[in-house]
Amino acid sequence: MNDRLLHQLMNALPECTEWGRVYILDFLADNCTQEELSREITVQRVLPNLAHSSPAVVLSAAKIITKYMYEQTSQEKIRSVCRKLAPPLISLMNNGPEIQHIAIRNINLLL
Repeated sequence: MNDRLLHQLMNALPECTEWGRVYILDFLADNCTQEELSREITVQRVLPNLAHSSPAVVLSAAKIITKYMYEQTSQEKIRSVCRKLAPPLISLMNNGPEIQHIAIRNINLLL
């Protein structure tokens, strides 16, 4: 993926409906760029989606951030991202049993 396409998708993200966000975030998760700077910028632009009311958007954003953590070598950056990732995943437990099950499975994957 080139930087121009990444920039266009990131600019479109806040304007999309929740399912549009899910599609864009899933596309970004599957086609993440390997450049360190672009990954960090992508994560910073994706972090606000962790506060979205839709569990699907939260989980799609968490997928991108998790991929970033696996490729990161700095323990301090990993801790910083984990501190931001944990509360949204825990807050998913306030939903119905189906969402709780999915949240627990995702938390288990992260652990």
